[in-house]
Amino acid sequence: MANGKSISPYNHTMTRTLTIVALSITLGLLSGCIPSLHTIYSKDVAAYDENLIGVWAEKPGAKETWRFDKVRFFKRYSLTYADKEGVGEFDARLVKLGDTLFLDLYPDKVEHKDRPDIYNAHLLGVHTIMRVILDGQELELLTLDRKWLKKHLADAPTSLKHELIDGDDDKILITASTAELQKFYQDQADNTEAWAKPIKLQLIEKTK
Repeated sequence: MANGKSISPYNHTMTRTLTIVALSITLGLLSGCIPSLHTIYSKDVAAYDENLIGVWAEKPGAKETWRFDKVRFFKRYSLTYADKEGVGEFDARLVKLGDTLFLDLYPDKVEHKDRPDIYNAHLLGVHTIMRVILDGQELELLTLDRKWLKKHLADAPTSLKHELIDGDDDKILITASTAELQKFYQDQADNTEAWAKPIKLQLIEKTK
């Protein structure tokens, strides 16, 4: 897979990948996030913070909520995201790279029960990677800034393996391996220009 190479419309696997990227994760959940084909999580950098457990929102009564629950017997989370358009469930894993926490989100279920198997066979889930700042009852989630990433990849296309869907630099799919993701995100952790405006949340309800 060449860095920045556009995906041909005849490459059905990657085209279907974009379908699930666009429809299942980025649209209606985290506007502007950059999807990754691989996870940033590995056991050697796994982290867990009990303070993340609970219901988070921008303010009390907000329709958009983030509920993190502990997965029994495992040091990871399940995330239930809700807004006025519906509910989505994700496997959520925390990693620590250097002094910085990152969250990896992956859809709990990719397939559609009301669709035939041949349709579901063409769907592929992707990961969303977010920088995490957790301070007591305040939580900030940050994704890579799209404009910064576009310029960075234009100037240094081999710095992070990726594909441009249909040659469109607004449709970036990161294809780097887990180890490559860990290095890239750790390198950019303190680069304030690399991160988009944070999603600022407060703890609304502490759950078990």
